[in-house]
Amino acid sequence: MPPQESNGLQSKIYPHPAIAEERRIHSITGVLKPMKALSVRQPWAWAIIYALKNVENRGWPIHYRGDILIHAAKTCTKKEYQAAREFCQGMGVVIPELISLRRGQVIGIVTIVDCKFSQVASGWGMPGQYHWKLENPREITPIPYIGQLGIFEVPDDLVMEVVA
Repeated sequence: MPPQESNGLQSKIYPHPAIAEERRIHSITGVLKPMKALSVRQPWAWAIIYALKNVENRGWPIHYRGDILIHAAKTCTKKEYQAAREFCQGMGVVIPELISLRRGQVIGIVTIVDCKFSQVASGWGMPGQYHWKLENPREITPIPYIGQLGIFEVPDDLVMEVVA
């Protein structure tokens, strides 16, 4: 699949280093681990992968550190989209129209490096939320998948097919 246009710039599909590591571990142990994933509503999922949104706001902490798949949730109301669009504009980010955003698909990978509760807003962080600190966003070839609440697992063989 050719790289997708994103905000007028050509995006590259980056290989996922954790998958290479999984393959190495699999060759040693014979066991494949599923990849962890998180469903995020659009346009926030797009902002994580393409606009360097480096904080995910959640009402619960995460203790996991490492790579996680970003699943673009299937649902997004026009009201939610408009509120997110206004927030992103305040951050200097112009997001694509709702109709052009991928939904119901895994669209990328990001690394969770920290998690702290904050009573104050800061950059992408909302007040009264746990701020999951994100780094190293990478686009992947989209994988149609049904999301779930909380952290869930996507079979590694499905992910490896797309990034191999």
